[in-house]
Amino acid sequence: MITPGARDDHDAGASMPNPELETVLALVRKHRAVLVNVGHGRSARSVADAEAFVEAWRERGGEIGAVVSWPATAASWLRPACRLAHGAPDAWVVADEREGWAGFGRRLAAQAAWRARRTVAFGGLADPGLPELAGWCATEGLSGADRDGRAWTFVDGRLENAPWMHAPWPKAPLSRGQGAQPRNGR
Repeated sequence: MITPGARDDHDAGASMPNPELETVLALVRKHRAVLVNVGHGRSARSVADAEAFVEAWRERGGEIGAVVSWPATAASWLRPACRLAHGAPDAWVVADEREGWAGFGRRLAAQAAWRARRTVAFGGLADPGLPELAGWCATEGLSGADRDGRAWTFVDGRLENAPWMHAPWPKAPLSRGQGAQPRNGR
């Protein structure tokens, strides 16, 4: 069972294994992604999660297109949503809390290029009330990892555990010559 909000603060520079990060990396690899855009809220935890992903993805040979942050409250979120959706990435990674994603996710869902099903999130979005708060378009198909490394996804407006997402995949992102999807293939 997913425990909403059950997240401990962690040191992004720590060398201890981070099961949440490892599962996020594995889920992004399942999308056969090379180029990833990363977005995050401005809480210390969200910033640290995004920084840890960027570092780990680059260490594994992946490419980062854009890194975008947004505030929890804003007049429209249009500018950061456009920046995050831009550039035809293979996948998106987001780190935020439910309150920040509520408004930003709605604005992002209005961007034609963005797809929730090609987006992997850290545990701050593993909240069963998120579809009602942020909207179906901002959550349906969104997947991610909780702090213990368990995969989850939103299906039909419900947060579900997703153990099937844990099948083994390559440790490094695929290069374009190894069967990766084209950047515009969604």
